Amino acid sequence: MISLFLINPISKLWIEKSHFLTITTNLHNADFIIFEQNGDPIHSILHIKSQIPPNLHHKLFFILSGDQNSHIDNYCNWYTCAIKPSGLESFQRQIFVTNPSIFRYSNPIKPVIDLNKNRNIDIYFKGSIWPGMRTQMKEVLEIYPNVMIEDFTSYWDWRFEKNRSEKEIEEKAFELYDTLTNVKLSLCPKGKGNSSMRIIESIACGAVPVLIDDFSAPYGFDYSQFCLVFDSKSDSFESIYESCMEFIQDESKYKYYQKRGYEFYQNIVCCDFKKNYYDYHDINTILYGSSTFLIHDLIIQYFQEKNKFYNFRI
Repeated sequence: MISLFLINPISKLWIEKSHFLTITTNLHNADFIIFEQNGDPIHSILHIKSQIPPNLHHKLFFILSGDQNSHIDNYCNWYTCAIKPSGLESFQRQIFVTNPSIFRYSNPIKPVIDLNKNRNIDIYFKGSIWPGMRTQMKEVLEIYPNVMIEDFTSYWDWRFEKNRSEKEIEEKAFELYDTLTNVKLSLCPKGKGNSSMRIIESIACGAVPVLIDDFSAPYGFDYSQFCLVFDSKSDSFESIYESCMEFIQDESKYKYYQKRGYEFYQNIVCCDFKKNYYDYHDINTILYGSSTFLIHDLIIQYFQEKNKFYNFRI
């Protein structure tokens, strides 16, 4: 058994479901040290690194959902949404950017999304319209009659103006998902970070994502296998619109991308459900649905470390 020391107990949700992992309260006897948390708690990260001896930093695994990258180094293990402009560090993997609400809306064990239904919205986006690329996208595309763009920059004010309950936040997300089940192409412009959670939400609802300035590859997967991908530096929004309409008119290609994206969501993003058939009670864990990838990496690294020790002893 691989022993893990948990700095944040939230990770118990996926560790306790694995036959290969166990939890220890003895830091120095642990094979690995796990810190999983929403956002980028920089102060906590720096404090943890200062308290853990440098010779144990290779055992540290930080699992974070935020957009910041200045704290990512080449010594600890990083499972993050964010990456540096220079690319991934040696011990870093990019993870899926998700809104946990989508996992409750689209149950991976008993799917409720009908891919064969008629979808009456050709191109759609709902989200924050930040200055820059997203503003340009809205100004150009909203003039087309079959494009629907809803500016929801006020979402964060709505969420934090009161102490919104998890149920309220989830219901607000479900409103978006209800719409996405009627959408053919879902615009997924890069947000303030490296990617957009709208990608996973779209494929879960049977919409084909249209990635704009998003070249992320979580766990090394190639999104272009089921997404349209554009670069606003070389592709005008007028040409993006024309390409989208041409794609929709090719029904066999559209259906192929739609099916492939939905299967990717069901079998890869939600592999914890499809392969292990278990659910979490708390959806605040960052690895909700895809802890299988980290567990696999822990096992590989564990045996690599054991082999180094064995070869040293010989």
